[in-house]
Amino acid sequence: LDDACPTWRDYVSTDGATPDKLTTHGAAEVQGRLAGNVTTGRYGSMSDWAVDLGSGYEEDCDATLSPGCASTGAHSLSIPRNEYASQCCDTSDPLSLASWLPDRASTLCNLLRDLVAGGLRAIGPDYRSKPSCNATNEEPTVANGCLAQCFHVTPDVWYAHLHTTVSVKAMKDGPIDSALGPAWNQSEGDNGYYNVCACEPSSWPNGRGNCPA
Repeated sequence: LDDACPTWRDYVSTDGATPDKLTTHGAAEVQGRLAGNVTTGRYGSMSDWAVDLGSGYEEDCDATLSPGCASTGAHSLSIPRNEYASQCCDTSDPLSLASWLPDRASTLCNLLRDLVAGGLRAIGPDYRSKPSCNATNEEPTVANGCLAQCFHVTPDVWYAHLHTTVSVKAMKDGPIDSALGPAWNQSEGDNGYYNVCACEPSSWPNGRGNCPA
């Protein structure tokens, strides 16, 4: 591991305490922490092409260029820890989370609980108190002051992952396959919404709208 990825100790704990860029929560592995990277000046949040955390899209803090740079908002990814799942939502895919529903509903519910709770734990208590983005086209930016937890309906990578995003500086949001909240954002796969979220507007079709307390 040292040869293949010399910086792994900047992200993975060897003592159970620091650094904490990668953590576990029940059946979930969580990538990214609000302040969890021991590399000097680097963000704890996971970067994403659609998110500006304060230093530009897909950019990490570079203290040599911007000595005072500080993350705006937070972004983490939660993935299944104990077994592989390809994506969230396509029931015809035998490796999708949706394919668990007929025979493994309890296991799926427990995993979803851990993915959601693990993502919330990673962003810190101040951001956890933010309200959910609950209106169409309300993205989890600092201007909106809200939080979103979403899967992509059409996968961008073949590994099921839940985005937890809150109060970021800016977000790419359309018109196809981008954004990380409940925006109307067309999916290339089924011409429907790009994301499926823990909190969705009540106006969304097919009875999907639900924002748990």
